[in-house]
Amino acid sequence: MRERIGQAGLRGARVVGKYPAFSKGLLAECVVIAVRFIDDARNISKTFTEYDVKDLRTGQIYPNVRRLDSTAGMDDGSDNVLRPA
Repeated sequence: MRERIGQAGLRGARVVGKYPAFSKGLLAECVVIAVRFIDDARNISKTFTEYDVKDLRTGQIYPNVRRLDSTAGMDDGSDNVLRPA
């Protein structure tokens, strides 16, 4: 009798939670609907500019998203702020 050995990547694990769209392992194409600067009371981190974005595929709105960009931001002394649509 042959024993079945599990290999990584053969079985998918579904991630569920508050936002089911996080179960996909891809980047989401979104549109910015609001900007929250560091002095805004609704900004959670108080360190980075945060955005409310809407996923174009699912329509889900994600609040307080930080932009991760290696060419602009606090690390290199500049901040390239996105504008809401």
